[in-house]
Amino acid sequence: MSNNLFFSAVDCETIAPYLGDIKIEKGTLSIGRDADFCIVDLNKPWIVKQENLHSKSKNTSIENKKLQGKVINTFVKGEELFKL
Repeated sequence: MSNNLFFSAVDCETIAPYLGDIKIEKGTLSIGRDADFCIVDLNKPWIVKQENLHSKSKNTSIENKKLQGKVINTFVKGEELFKL
């Protein structure tokens, strides 16, 4: 397991219990839990463009900024919701 994946898993397990009244099926990838995760290409650079944001809100303070690492897939409850 790469260091980046390890730290992401640790962060999710640490944060999930603090979600309040939300049913705790988050934080790990195991049987009986929600499979919510993203696949990120850490080597893929990209430039932030308002028209390409996948959000209800299109405003951004980092328009035209070059970033490193791009989400290529997003899964919620095991279903693929986004694919680049």
